[in-house]
Amino acid sequence: MLAVVGLCRFQPDGSVAASDAPIPEDVKRRLPAIEYAQLLAEQQQQQRSGGHASCHGDGEAAAACIVCLERLEASDEVRRLGGCAHAFHRGCIDRWIDLGRATCPLCRSSLLPRARPGPARLASLLTRPLR
Repeated sequence: MLAVVGLCRFQPDGSVAASDAPIPEDVKRRLPAIEYAQLLAEQQQQQRSGGHASCHGDGEAAAACIVCLERLEASDEVRRLGGCAHAFHRGCIDRWIDLGRATCPLCRSSLLPRARPGPARLASLLTRPLR
């Protein structure tokens, strides 16, 4: 019954594990809050150095927090998500994280960047026989 509700999950070996949702305080620690003006300055610097364009675009509507629908002001504290780089008011995304959500409220990408496999993991993938 708990698996149906999503409170636990069956593992391939038949055991049952608690949900592997990240701990909210760990997520917040890995997504530091910064002023929105600083975020915009960093994005402009990336664009000048040949990086990709801002996720917010240039339009007025794009400069809003999708959680509360309020405009993002230069002095607002925001968190930029690691998986997609969308930004939200700190308080808005903190409430979202505290509810146990593990994905972006806008695009459903992971809140945190995906871990890249280290050299040992890459070597094991390259040398593993094909089935």
